[in-house]
Amino acid sequence: MTVKGMIERTLGSFAGLVWDDDVVSVLAAKVEGTHPDNPVACAYVVARNWALDQRRRLQSSNRLQVKAWALKQKELEEAQKHARIKTEWTQLCEQLRVSMKKGPLREFGLVYAECICIDRMIDPDCATLFPGTSRDQRYQWLKRIRDMVIPLASEELKRFLMKNIGEVRAAKR
Repeated sequence: MTVKGMIERTLGSFAGLVWDDDVVSVLAAKVEGTHPDNPVACAYVVARNWALDQRRRLQSSNRLQVKAWALKQKELEEAQKHARIKTEWTQLCEQLRVSMKKGPLREFGLVYAECICIDRMIDPDCATLFPGTSRDQRYQWLKRIRDMVIPLASEELKRFLMKNIGEVRAAKR
């Protein structure tokens, strides 16, 4: 059997592997360049190693594509979850505005809670919206709004608000 014949036979034994005559010629030149004692056996080893390398590259590429797809799915799910939470938050705020006593402080509390929890802003950025207020005063608003909203919220919104309010409390310390 010839060197090229052994290379073609070896590559043909790998299912799903695609190659052309140029690959066979390059591999044959590689074998002939080494001047082995048994060129047919060397051709088998060179062709097998090349085929295994191609298979690994393909599998690695597939894994990366699967990871990228999973990451996109996770981002899409997070965006959908955030949209649901924002919609529910807006509905609850409208209910609270209708049912609670009128007053600018309550309205400021709703706006501040939305900035911190829903829009994920940090306190110094939110503070510019409320000039003349202290950090402790804004945190008090947050606590009061939390106490008003939590009994009316779904489990998903409760978890979201408690997590974000907890992060604000931890940042305060």
